[in-house]
Order: sequence, then structure tokens, then C-alpha cells
Amino acid sequence: MKEYPCYSCRIKLFLKKIVLYLLLPAIFNSCMAKWRLKNAGIFDERVSVRTLSNDKKELIFMPMHHIGKQAFYDDVKSQIDSLHKTGYIVFFELITLPHYIDSSAQDTLLRKYRKIVGSFAGDGYINKENGSLLGRKFKFLKDMVNQPRGRFIGIDPSLDRNVDAVLDDLINAYENKYTAVVLEKYDFDTNLTDAYHGKKNKNKKALDYFLVDYRNKVISEEIMNAPESKIILVYGEGHYRGIFKYLHLQDPGWHKN
Repeated sequence: MKEYPCYSCRIKLFLKKIVLYLLLPAIFNSCMAKWRLKNAGIFDERVSVRTLSNDKKELIFMPMHHIGKQAFYDDVKSQIDSLHKTGYIVFFELITLPHYIDSSAQDTLLRKYRKIVGSFAGDGYINKENGSLLGRKFKFLKDMVNQPRGRFIGIDPSLDRNVDAVLDDLINAYENKYTAVVLEKYDFDTNLTDAYHGKKNKNKKALDYFLVDYRNKVISEEIMNAPESKIILVYGEGHYRGIFKYLHLQDPGWHKN
């Protein structure tokens, strides 16, 4: 005769299934997030550079991550220090606030940025105090750090320079090409660095234009017009193909080495 578990055992089994069912999304999301970060090279300890050139300029593209292992950023600094000695200068990414508007107008621009992107990193993507990445907690963050800036990755402020979009120009270009960014009560009532739960931007093409494509045009034009011939490009991996595309459009002599 078939034996059935006792009533209390069946209750325990049922509760275990419920707990597992509730935890599965969190476990899956955590694993998926780690897998995506791994594929993006976030856990690398060495930086892999690529080179571009035409008959006038030599570019070394050094792909950066906004979070990563300290060993990775130490390697970046070591390579930049060595390249500086051979006459290279660094162009690095950093969207800047326009200095010609007041703090209230700057705050509005930052809130528009957050609404378009769906998050705002502030001083860093990782909050080391609570182990969260953009407001979500992950155990694998314990060995990770936010991307250091300036001298901590070898950038010399007297030599190297920020080459990127200014935020008001970037937002104006986005609004002219796609749609006006209308801030709502929620956008003003929440702290900029809080996890964003407002209406999400589902237009991937518009988001790519805002975060990557427009900026690639700014960067490539600056490269073409720069008097320097030996340049290190310290930008996110996602900029590499677009920068090359726009350089090649301006001068078909550009090639990958």
C-alpha cells in the first residue's frame, strides 16, 4: 500500500515549495546580473586595449567599466603611466554639467537624465555600505569597487582632458530628435540617487542615441580636430565601434590595427 507523508510533513514540504517559489526570481535575477557583468568584462583583472590609426594619429582604446576589480584599475593606471612617458595623452569620458547655469537648473538637468536613463549613479554605481548596485543588493559585489577617477587611474589633469558631451546639449539633442522630457511630481520628490521607480524609457534606440551615439559624434570630432597625434581613449566598451564608425566616415584612412 502506498504511504503518504504525515500532515505536518506535508505542511513543511508545502512551505518549502512556497519559499523556493518566492526566492527563485531573486536568485535568477542575481545570477543573470552576474552573468551579464561577467560577459561585459566587469570581473577582469587586466585591461585589453585596441588600437586605431590613420596616417596622422595613433589611438589606443582602453575600455573602461564603471565598476570592477581594483586589480583592473591598477593595470589601467600602470599602462597609462607607461604610455604617458612615450608622448600619449588621455581623452576620458565624463558628461559634464554646464557651468553657465545655476544649481537649480543643473538639478533639473540631472533629474531629466535620470528619467531618460532610469537611474543616476551619483558618486558611484556601488554603495559599499549596503552592498547594492544602483539600489539592488548582490552578494558578488563584495570584491568590486566603483571606477576610480583622475590620478587614481593615471590621468594627469595638467596634460589629459575630458572629451565628452555637456549635459544640456545632450538633453536638447535628445528632445529635438525624440521627445520632450517632462518631469513629474515623483521626479522632484525623490532623491536623485534613490532607485528609480518612475515610468521607464522603453525606447532602446532613443536610449542608445542618448548614452552612446550622440557622444560618439562629439568624441570623434574632437579626435579629428585635436592637435595631438598620440591619444589614449578611456571610454566604456560600448563606445568603441561607434567612435571608429564616425572616424572612418570623416576619413576612410582610419583602420583597426
